[in-house]
Amino acid sequence: MSTLKSLLLVAAATVGGAATLSAQAAHPRADVRDDRREVRADRREVRHDGREIVGDRREIRHDRHAIAGARAAGDTAGVIVGRRELKRDARELKRDTRELKQDRRELAGDRRDMRQDRRDLRQDVRDARHRKPGS
Repeated sequence: MSTLKSLLLVAAATVGGAATLSAQAAHPRADVRDDRREVRADRREVRHDGREIVGDRREIRHDRHAIAGARAAGDTAGVIVGRRELKRDARELKRDTRELKQDRRELAGDRRDMRQDRRDLRQDVRDARHRKPGS
């Protein structure tokens, strides 16, 4: 009995998944619109990450300047604190750079998806135009 139930559950899940896919395929304009939104959001993320990287580089430059000043003044504790801060900011820069690369990859993928959906939409329009009435 349990095998029958599990078989029915699997069949229901398969039919539900197929219905979802066909519903998505039935609305190509919505796909294009969604892809456009995703591309826009990814562009914003890329710009934001770029700004963060610029800020991190500034912080690193400031830390190096502070270390040089502390060293010139003979302030050993200031040098140690500056190095610690420099190390933390360098890690942050590395993390932000990694995030930027990931966001760029996502943006490229979303652009690819958008182009493909546009192609599909154009193809559907062409097919609908060339269909004979009554078929």
